[in-house]
Amino acid sequence: MNCLIITDRNWDNIPLIKKYISYLNENFRVHAFYNIMIQCISRYCFNYGIDIIRHCLSKNFYEDLKKRISYSDFCFIFTDFIEYNTLSRVTIDICDISNVPYFIFSNNNSNFLYNGEYGNQKFKKYIKNLHKIQKPIKLIDVEKENLQLNNDKKIIDYDSIRRKLKDNYDFLKYKKQTRSIIII
Repeated sequence: MNCLIITDRNWDNIPLIKKYISYLNENFRVHAFYNIMIQCISRYCFNYGIDIIRHCLSKNFYEDLKKRISYSDFCFIFTDFIEYNTLSRVTIDICDISNVPYFIFSNNNSNFLYNGEYGNQKFKKYIKNLHKIQKPIKLIDVEKENLQLNNDKKIIDYDSIRRKLKDNYDFLKYKKQTRSIIII
């Protein structure tokens, strides 16, 4: 079975990742995108004898993500829901629409969410039942207007930014000097 692991950029709860990767056995294959946590995920997969496949996101990240979800049996999503329009939010939307099972792990609560609802069983039972519940996966496009992540980078004119910043600092310095108390 294939498992896609997605983490937020600010995710720092490494023991939680280790805990849930430990429930997977050698029959699973983990897919993960390159980010800050890829080294920890690969180390834990190596320790538990799980194959890991690393992927990168190109400028067309939406198509890359759809392709990875299309051959994933389920997803692990580590997020705190602090930021909007992140990769984890897009993954949740695609999994909801496409009928792909997903688990959301958060620092906000000790339990996990299974397909957007609190799990009422043990995590091991969900993993065992995933073999039986194979649902047809249909990938449907999510609204692309919600997907403006950090990949929409415009050409930045650093000279004008430096000039504006210098002008603002000069203006603030002038204001401080004019408002300061002068001792005679």
